Amino acid sequence: MFINVAQFNFIKQQAKKITQAKNTTNDGAVLKAVQEVVIADLAQKITMTEEELTLLLPIIDLKNQQEAEQFVNTLASYVKPFPVLTKATIKTLFKKEKKLAYPPLEQVDWQSCSFIAWDDVSTNRRYIVYEHGDLRGLRGVISKNHVKGVCSVCHQHGTVTQFTLAKKGNQVDQFTSRTNYICVDSDTCNEQISDLEHMLQFFAYIAQT
Repeated sequence: MFINVAQFNFIKQQAKKITQAKNTTNDGAVLKAVQEVVIADLAQKITMTEEELTLLLPIIDLKNQQEAEQFVNTLASYVKPFPVLTKATIKTLFKKEKKLAYPPLEQVDWQSCSFIAWDDVSTNRRYIVYEHGDLRGLRGVISKNHVKGVCSVCHQHGTVTQFTLAKKGNQVDQFTSRTNYICVDSDTCNEQISDLEHMLQFFAYIAQT
């Protein structure tokens, strides 16, 4: 396994770019330029051996959506899934929570997640678990107001809401907080993440309140 979920999403985007170019122009020079950009971007995003590179090279010859889907499916087995969580693991990550809500773990597609998130609708809290060397947990409050905007996690435009994370300060009754817009739908957010570093930078930023 040499591809993380975000890189897999990026490959899907590049496959779409190739097929769109094939369907919109017959100019050989333009097609060649698109192919070269795609290969260069893949090489920059993914550290690969020569053997692994050969698995991705067929992307430049894709002609339509069906071929793109078949190509992507051949790479699925090389994707490193998110670590499977248990309730015990989650409880360890959120030790201070007295009434911890748990996600429906049996429904999670671990191979499609760069992070795991779930909401406690009774408190408007959103819990996020991500991996950065080890597993880490964030708990914040989400707004009920939904707007169109750019998500700070996946950097894509869509329906977002404010996510606020607060921490106690050094003094009594002192709190510091940070607020950013994130996708309302965490599954959609995961599907759109194509750069793991951007995601990790955001989580590190909002955790340092």
